[in-house]
Amino acid sequence: MWLRTSTKPGPIESVLTAPGFKRWSSLTTQLGTLGLSCWLLSGYGAASLPVWYFGFSSAVAYKLVRCCHDESVSQGVPHCYKPADDDISKVVEKAWASSSGFALRTLEQWRSFADEVMGASAGKKDTKKKKKDKKEKGK
Repeated sequence: MWLRTSTKPGPIESVLTAPGFKRWSSLTTQLGTLGLSCWLLSGYGAASLPVWYFGFSSAVAYKLVRCCHDESVSQGVPHCYKPADDDISKVVEKAWASSSGFALRTLEQWRSFADEVMGASAGKKDTKKKKKDKKEKGK
């Protein structure tokens, strides 16, 4: 236990024994282990470990643990609320679903853009522009 002269915990002890710090420490350890595994496979130098792997691990853990503050709530409702206590596997599942959805939307936009470019290079006229012009003339 801690050596102290007073019965009240000091500021350092208060921070180190806080539930949020314990959860942040646990998540940072889990994500840092994953980062270390990725670093071992990557072949990058050891200089990339502190910032790129462990730094991002601690930043992501902070984002998952921090409390949120909402100033636009009605009177009598707490302004600060605790974050969801999700397990790291659920967080990874949510991140995967969000990332894959973003990738699919981006791919669809690029396909549409590529079709327009290919049509323009082949000399096809832009049918979207014609439809838009017809709508404006009809008004």
